[in-house]
Amino acid sequence: MSSSASSSKGRRKLNEVKKQSILIVATYEIYQNSYILCFQNFEVETLGVRNEFMALNIHDKTQMHFNFILMSSTMPVMDGIEAIKKLRSMEITTMIVRIATPDDNEEYCKK
Repeated sequence: MSSSASSSKGRRKLNEVKKQSILIVATYEIYQNSYILCFQNFEVETLGVRNEFMALNIHDKTQMHFNFILMSSTMPVMDGIEAIKKLRSMEITTMIVRIATPDDNEEYCKK
């Protein structure tokens, strides 16, 4: 089996695939670190931020691009739905996946 693939623009090695990147938006570092460690096992570039405003600023001020955004459903100031609406209003078309954390469940937080 060959280690390269053909395309209309010529030959390209299979290991020259563009690296994936994920922005992880979660209030607590323990949740961020769990996702970061998981994705680093697959050589995915990750960046973790603590709140929705940092996520909005990263896209607004730095023009960084991510292949995926994982965003906690509940955050201190703005919930995940509001943050997603703001990102979409900024014309960010990146796939956004809402993640559930134990703090999403009020009963869990009371224990």
